[in-house]
Amino acid sequence: MQTSPSTPGTEWSDPAEPAVGPGSFQLADLLLMFGVMALCFVLLRSWRRRARRRPDAPSTPEEVVRRALPMGGAGPELDRRAAEATRLVRDLSAALDTKAARLEVLIEQADERLARLEDHGEAA
Repeated sequence: MQTSPSTPGTEWSDPAEPAVGPGSFQLADLLLMFGVMALCFVLLRSWRRRARRRPDAPSTPEEVVRRALPMGGAGPELDRRAAEATRLVRDLSAALDTKAARLEVLIEQADERLARLEDHGEAA
């Protein structure tokens, strides 16, 4: 006959029953771990095969950076168009600055005329 443990609310486990708890591994746990490891192995192997099949894939970080940077010798046509666009932006910026300065002068003249009209209106 088994005696009860000293802690109330707990009972002795039957030795015929499998141990279940945080410290015990069962066959299901081992199979799950094996399945996860096998899945990781298969995924990594297929990823490496796919990377080897692409001949244009860069293998080092330097190659990745070199491909991401704009090409230095992209061609004279591209250089010509870039210079033309820069010139156009500069011309448009100068034209806008000139128009803004002219508009400020016109606003000052309108303010002066308005002030003169108000002075004549008060005098009459």
